[in-house]
Amino acid sequence: MRETVDGIIIEDKNVKIAFTHRNIDAKNKDDMNIFSEKYGFNYSNVAFNSQVHGASVRRIKSSADLAENGKEADGLVTSLKQVPLLIFTADCVPIVFYDKKQGVVALAHAGWRGTYGNIAGEIVEIMVKEYSCQLGDIKTIIGPSISKEKYEVSEDLIEKFASLKVDNYYEKIGDSYYLDLWTINKGLLEQAGILEENIEVTSICTCLLYTSDAADINTNWLIKRGKAGLMEKDIKLVEQISTFKRLPKGDSRWRVAFYYIAKEFWDLDEVFVVIDKNLYTEKGLKIPVFREYQEAEGFQIFSSYVKAKEFVEKQGDLFTLEDGTKLIGRIRQGAFREVFVPFFAEQKFNYLLNEDEGLFADTFKRLLGVMEASENYIVDEEQEKYLLDGDVQSFFADICKKYIVLV
Repeated sequence: MRETVDGIIIEDKNVKIAFTHRNIDAKNKDDMNIFSEKYGFNYSNVAFNSQVHGASVRRIKSSADLAENGKEADGLVTSLKQVPLLIFTADCVPIVFYDKKQGVVALAHAGWRGTYGNIAGEIVEIMVKEYSCQLGDIKTIIGPSISKEKYEVSEDLIEKFASLKVDNYYEKIGDSYYLDLWTINKGLLEQAGILEENIEVTSICTCLLYTSDAADINTNWLIKRGKAGLMEKDIKLVEQISTFKRLPKGDSRWRVAFYYIAKEFWDLDEVFVVIDKNLYTEKGLKIPVFREYQEAEGFQIFSSYVKAKEFVEKQGDLFTLEDGTKLIGRIRQGAFREVFVPFFAEQKFNYLLNEDEGLFADTFKRLLGVMEASENYIVDEEQEKYLLDGDVQSFFADICKKYIVLV
């Protein structure tokens, strides 16, 4: 294993593996062409999926299968030479599989849903049954991803994972629960028959990866390429934002906080909001809370139920009903990306993420720039009528009613 400015490169005879750093945009053809030429990958034959946080696996058995690039799946397997496999991860777990004897390679994108669906075991089964691999010959690598220390989840999710029967898969600290995706996937690989000595865990946390040098590299890249909508004039903006990772303000890594927050926030399967108690009790409206911070009004959003619950509990009964119900709502990824984000952009809303210090003193236009989201709303006929009539308040009330679920 060797680390370069562009990523981590692993070579094992006829197999080459790369985990790119965030200065390489794996979805950008120019970036990947340069990277592939530099490190010896045949990018013209690359296979990739549209990842859906599931456990389905595509088999690449001929060059004709490359025509289905972009098909929904979270795993890839092939025995074709000079056909690189490519998956996209932020903090989700990338898992590499390879059998040098049979010349078979595979990749898995294992978020918590893919992990729970045992995509690791699915790929092992495919390699054995369809590609004649022997379990003792399959080597695996659990790549850079979020560590247990940084992955706080709900108690419900912890209980859900108990069915996988993997020991020591979480840690409880106070009232908080932390899920260990590395241990779970390692356990699932062992359950599938992979030898322990053939499971390598890189133990690199993507939330802790960036040294000061790496931060400088990423910052320069962001300024130069404008990928996150950042230009030199925006550096002051970025320097006003406390990092999502709760780093000390003196730490040089927090200069790239805007990009990291936006990217990770965008990739969440769900986000959470706190509902205005007065509007809910008086009119039955599920309108999220707006809060003032440093002379700006921000739309309050939380990256997890746990963080929303902590906020509500700090506020006494301000967001709690008489029966004890906490007014916390959930917005699924699709609704957030395709309805709320474009609406926020158009209305020039600022927002607060998790804590007061997380205010983005800017609009969601930058989020659209980062994520290349569609600027067109996905709406139903009733919502379309509100927009055509210019009735923004009714439109917002309607999307909140239909897409925010109390949890």
